[in-house]
Amino acid sequence: MTGPSSLQSGAWRRGACPSLTTPMQTGDGLLARLTPRDGDISMAQLAALAEAAARHGNGLIEITMRGALQLRGLTAAGARALAMDVAASGVIARQGLAVDVNALAGVDPLERCDPRPLAARIAGAVSGSALAPLLGPKVSVTVDSGGQFGLSALKADIRLMAVDASRWAMMLNLAAGARRAFHGDETAIGDAALDLLAALAALGPEARMRDVAAKIADRICAGLAATEPAPAQPVAVPVGVFPTTLGPAMGLTPPFGATDSGALRQLAATFPQARVRFAPERGLLLTGLDEAARAHLPGVADDLGFIRQTDDMRLRISVCAGAPLCASAAIATRPLAAELARDHGATLAAAVGPDQQLHVSGCGKRCGAPSRNVTRLDLPAGVAAAISAGHPDTARKPGLAPGRLSHLSRTLRTLVARHTRGEASDPTPDALKKRP
Repeated sequence: MTGPSSLQSGAWRRGACPSLTTPMQTGDGLLARLTPRDGDISMAQLAALAEAAARHGNGLIEITMRGALQLRGLTAAGARALAMDVAASGVIARQGLAVDVNALAGVDPLERCDPRPLAARIAGAVSGSALAPLLGPKVSVTVDSGGQFGLSALKADIRLMAVDASRWAMMLNLAAGARRAFHGDETAIGDAALDLLAALAALGPEARMRDVAAKIADRICAGLAATEPAPAQPVAVPVGVFPTTLGPAMGLTPPFGATDSGALRQLAATFPQARVRFAPERGLLLTGLDEAARAHLPGVADDLGFIRQTDDMRLRISVCAGAPLCASAAIATRPLAAELARDHGATLAAAVGPDQQLHVSGCGKRCGAPSRNVTRLDLPAGVAAAISAGHPDTARKPGLAPGRLSHLSRTLRTLVARHTRGEASDPTPDALKKRP
């Protein structure tokens, strides 16, 4: 069980990846992040997590771009109590090296194979080994079986992609801008991935795969066949209905990735028979719903504030945490984004296409903003916004008509001024305003 003694006292800091046992200090207290190790959880477990978030924090729950849960507003004592409550619920939080698989892994009829055995082998070999403390907290591996929720948009040091039922490809971005791709059977690919992680660990805890020389990767992968990098899959928005071997999965997402404990508890109480998986792009995927429950879900989702349709304009905006959750932020980004989508949808739609996204940052650090493939907007100093399109590994920028871009910039400047002065109405859940 994860208890108070296992919480790392040196973890109350910025600059590292937070976890359940190593929460991070933010503007509204400590933030704990967890990814269920076993993929899905029951609705009773979801309710238990939501209750713990309200009991020990401010009740705000976020789903990250990688499909992890973030619980906010914790004190040091609250973080310890939260870890104990999570363990008591039966939810096992993933620890150590981040090895991500597809959201519907094992039940997606369109996947090329089940990615979980290979992912478990890599994670298990690192866990508890001499490698574990030598790898940096941001090092990650994606094990992508294809299907409806590809992992191309996630950053990863080692990217594995299924070619067919028995063969895998490995993609690497290495030092000096070198790129390599190899393919082989599952055993050989797994061996090479572990050897590459060992090479990465030898460079120190700050190292990433971009620091590994190409000649080292070539030597490690000499037994694999060289190939061309696989093309990136389009990003799938986890909203709508998705076929699985268990029946249809219903996808929802909270606006701008944030909801509160009350909404999740109500969702769990209304559909106790369901199970839930968390998906990249901030999604919840509900499985195990019968026909009557699936018909009832849209109304409940609307009442609780979840997005369930792909044409919802809020899906075209991403934001950083914003004020008051981040002490550096000059504005409350989520209320601003909600007003932009609600009252200026035509302006937003004219400048930001369905395959693009506007990101608004509450300060000049631009947390959460894409670093490549962007067009920046002209906003007041201390606030940043950019429009991105396509996969981050591509060089294409979104094509925007200057008039549409300037109209959006003017609208954003007006909203920034209002939200900075506190004149705008604030639709943010009460949880966002509380401090521990």
